Amino acid sequence: MNKFKIDKVTTQTAISNLSILTSGSIPPCPAELLNSEAIQSTIQELKNQFDYLIFDTPPTLPVIDS
Repeated sequence: MNKFKIDKVTTQTAISNLSILTSGSIPPCPAELLNSEAIQSTIQELKNQFDYLIFDTPPTLPVIDS
């Protein structure tokens, strides 16, 4: 994903230098998405563009879909 596309899916907040990327709709098999090349590429692009990435997620050990 290039910078142009990242800018289209992130939202600048009222707080200076704080952007958010919401999850969108739930995919049929979230576990497969997390292990995909697409998500790895997206995370790498986000790392290149931002100083910090914070993932707000539920606990991951109890169930696979979290």
